[in-house]
Amino acid sequence: MAGKYHVIKGVFNAGGVRVRVTQLRRDFVDEGDPTFVLVHGIGVNSQYFQDLAELLVPFGDVLMLDLPGFGKTPRPAFPLSIAGFAAVVHQVMLYEKVTNPVVLGHSMGAQIVTELACRDPKWIRKIMLVGPPINVLERAFPLVVWRFVQSSWYEASKVTSFAIKAYLQSGLVWFAKTIPAMFQYPIACRLAETDARVVLMRGEFDFIASRTWMQDLLLATEHNNPHPSKVLEVKGGAHSVIVRFRNQVAQALLDLAAEPAFPSKNSLGVLFSVSEANAVAEQSVVIPNAVLKPLTVPQAYARDYLVAAKQSLSAVKQNVLTNFGVGDCPSVYRNPGGLPVVLVPGVYESWYQMRGLASYLKERGFDPHLLPQLGNTLGPVDLLARRVLAYLHENNLRDVFLVGHSKGGLVSRCVQLEADLGVVRGIVTLGTPHRGARLAAYTLPSSGVRDLVPTNPLIQKMFADTRFSDRVVCLQARWDQHVPEGASLLLARLEIVDVVGHNRLITEEVAFEACVRALDFLR
Repeated sequence: MAGKYHVIKGVFNAGGVRVRVTQLRRDFVDEGDPTFVLVHGIGVNSQYFQDLAELLVPFGDVLMLDLPGFGKTPRPAFPLSIAGFAAVVHQVMLYEKVTNPVVLGHSMGAQIVTELACRDPKWIRKIMLVGPPINVLERAFPLVVWRFVQSSWYEASKVTSFAIKAYLQSGLVWFAKTIPAMFQYPIACRLAETDARVVLMRGEFDFIASRTWMQDLLLATEHNNPHPSKVLEVKGGAHSVIVRFRNQVAQALLDLAAEPAFPSKNSLGVLFSVSEANAVAEQSVVIPNAVLKPLTVPQAYARDYLVAAKQSLSAVKQNVLTNFGVGDCPSVYRNPGGLPVVLVPGVYESWYQMRGLASYLKERGFDPHLLPQLGNTLGPVDLLARRVLAYLHENNLRDVFLVGHSKGGLVSRCVQLEADLGVVRGIVTLGTPHRGARLAAYTLPSSGVRDLVPTNPLIQKMFADTRFSDRVVCLQARWDQHVPEGASLLLARLEIVDVVGHNRLITEEVAFEACVRALDFLR
C-alpha cells in the first residue's frame, strides 16, 4: 500500500477533441500495481468518482477524465459515437503510459469501456461495468426516461443534486446530441467479442440495468471468454451506486485487480469474405415467384395479415389464461423420447404462435421444445441465440434440431455456428432473411426489426460463414412480402413451399409437411 499521492490535472488534445484529465499519482509504485481508469456516464463528470478514487489510490494510481463536452471540457465541433469516445480515452491512456489498467465505466461509460476492450484486447484485460445501458428490449426513449425516473426515486439527495448540476453544466444541447449514440450502441454484441475479465454491477433498484438485462449481458460475456464473469448487486443501491456505495465498488475493483490477466486469444473462421459471399449469392439466390394467380397482391396481403392477426389474438388470449393458471404451457407439447426440436419464433411472435407446428411435430414422433424465455423475439439475434444456448445447456440437450421462422431462423443459424460440436444436428428455417431484409430499414430503431437490415455486421458475417451449411434446409414461400430478396443461404438446401405469405409458413399444413421432410433429410 502506498502513502502520499499527488493530484495532477491537465487537458489532452486528441485531434482537436479535448479531454480534461485528473490523475492521482502515488510517490512510490510497486511493479505490477494496477492503474484504475474511471469513465463516467452521460451528463456527469469525473468529480463523480472523487470519493471512490481516494479509496483506490492506496492500491494503485487513478486516472479520471471529463469526457468531451462534459464537465469543464469544451464540446467538440461534432457529436461523438461510443467508438469515438472510446478512441479518445484510448489515446489518453496511451499518452499517460498507463500500466496494468483496470477500467471502470458507469452508465454510458460502461459502453465506452466495452468498446475500449474491443479496440485494444491485448492491453485492456480487466473491465468493470456499472449500470450498463441500454436494455435492447427497452430502446424506446420514453421507456428509458421512465426507468431513469424509477431509479431516481431511490437515489440519495446528494447524488440527485450533483447530477442535476452536472447536466446543466454540460448543457441539454450536447446531452441531446449524445443520447442517440448511447441508444444505438450494441453493448451485448461487443461484449460477446471481448475475452477480457468482466465484472458487471447494478444497484438493487437500478431499473435501467435490470436483473434480466444483466443476465443477458452475462450470457454475452460467456460467448468468447474463458474467464468466468459475474454480476454483483448492491443492496439498497440504484443506478448511481458509485457515490453512496463507493466502498462496495472499490472492493469489487480491487478484487478484479487481484485476478490474473491472461493473454487475449484471436479466433476467426469465415470461408468467404462478405463481398465474396454477396457476389456468389447474386448468382445463386432464388427469388420467390411473384405470380399470385388467382390472388391479387392486395388479396395476398390481406389474407396473410388476417392469419397473423388471428395468431396474435390467440396468443394474447392464451397469455391471459396462463396468468390465471388455466392456459397452455410448453410442456403440453413435449414428447420425451422423440428427436428434440427447438422451435424459435420470429419477431413479434412468441412460443404461442409456434403451437400449431409443435402439435404437428409431436404427432410425428418429434419432441418439440417451446421457449417462453425468448419473449416476443425483439432483441438482437446474438442475444436471443445466447438464450437458446443457455436453454440447451441447462437442459443438457445435444444432437438437437432447430426450426426458426423469419428472424427465428437467424437466431437458429447463430446458435448452430456458436454451439459446441454435437449440440446442433441441423436447422430448418422458414422465410428467413439470411441476407437481411431491405424493408427493415423503414422500421423504427426500437421496433426490434431494424436489426434485420442487410448492413447489420452480424447478418453479413453469418451469411459469409458457410460452416455447417450442408446441415441447413431453407423453406421459402412462393410469395413472401417480408423477404422479397429470398430466403436462401449459401450452400444450403432450398425448397419452395406452395404458400402465399410470410406468416402462413407457420399456419399451413403444407408448410408443416415441408418442415417434416426437411427434418427427415437432416437426420
